[in-house]
Amino acid sequence: MGALTLFLFEGSMACVWAAEGTTPAWTAYDELVAQLEERIPGGNFAEARVPEYSLPDPLEMSDATAVTRATWPWRRAEIRELFREQMHGRAPVERPDELSFRVVEEEPNALDGKATRKLVEIAFDTPHGGRRRFRVQLYLPNEAKEPVPVLVLLQFQGLTDRATPLVIERGWALAILDRTLIAADDADKYRDGVINAFSGDGELVPDAWRSIAAWAWGASRVMDYLETEPAVDAKWVAVVGFSRMGKTSVWAGAMDERFAAVISNESGAGGAALSKRIYGETVQNLSDRFPHWFCKNFQQYNSREERLPVDQHMLLACIGPRPLYVGSADEDLWSDPRGEFLACVAASPVYELLGVEGLGTNEMPPLDTPVASGRIGYHIRRGPHGFTDYDWTKYLNFLDRHLPAAAPAEKLP
Repeated sequence: MGALTLFLFEGSMACVWAAEGTTPAWTAYDELVAQLEERIPGGNFAEARVPEYSLPDPLEMSDATAVTRATWPWRRAEIRELFREQMHGRAPVERPDELSFRVVEEEPNALDGKATRKLVEIAFDTPHGGRRRFRVQLYLPNEAKEPVPVLVLLQFQGLTDRATPLVIERGWALAILDRTLIAADDADKYRDGVINAFSGDGELVPDAWRSIAAWAWGASRVMDYLETEPAVDAKWVAVVGFSRMGKTSVWAGAMDERFAAVISNESGAGGAALSKRIYGETVQNLSDRFPHWFCKNFQQYNSREERLPVDQHMLLACIGPRPLYVGSADEDLWSDPRGEFLACVAASPVYELLGVEGLGTNEMPPLDTPVASGRIGYHIRRGPHGFTDYDWTKYLNFLDRHLPAAAPAEKLP
């Protein structure tokens, strides 16, 4: 006979029979919950205190009609516009004028001869800042005999990453973009990059773009370059980010359908986690600590998440039917692992409408037990907030399984 396991879920006590020798679904450690609530007074890290909430239905049009496969593109457009208006803001231009690419350095024997490294300058004209430019580092596996798939890594700072050898050994190219070359992660300086160059230095309107939208815009310019690079297969480009750059990868992938897959590693509030759960980081926390991440309109939902006309499952749904993987960590309750998982669950009906399997389960998995049979993957690993080799390996396994079978530019009726 199995063992009876009690756990808190959505504010109520539930019980699940775990078969003998199996591992029960993940729940937060009571000791960690207590420590965090002592350290962060007023914060919620207990499932019993998650309020009742109602999620907007991604499969219901604004006029309350049901979405079909034929009308999903219109619903997706509605959702994107809501996020532009209420959360991320809108970039004033998509592809800029006079966009050019120039290889400024090339090393054919990088990583002990396993890769060719290219440092590429991306340049473009702006209405207020003249000719602007930033750089991206591209690593290409030297053993490849044909164009290879690419991971676009949205990096915190710098153009190198410790995971580069692992990615190269798996046969992928890696393009690394330094966010600081696009917009500073600073409430006083974030406009000094592309934002002022395109929007001018006057007061920004309430739905103007800020740092995260600018970083995502930069990822799309990397995609522009990759479409010109003969050594890569631009049909198979995945965008990946960790923490605040995980928030960015979700926005970039939802807005730019050229990205064949999206990886979000511990992106939490404003990324993959549901805002209406009021667990861990909240809209108020985001506005207080990082007012430069989201547009000014988003601040009207400080401590009023119930009024949000959207939630993050809707943004994840906009990635469908392309592969999406969300990763969590069990010590990172600030990022709300269960909220990230539940967003994947709530996005799945859209994937299913589009003819593919979504997450494939409604039950939170055990630690270190990925769920990745469908087009949505998820895992929660042991440890704190971070980007580990475990994460990288699971993401690459998922991409290797799904990208060859997925049609990244699938055009729906």
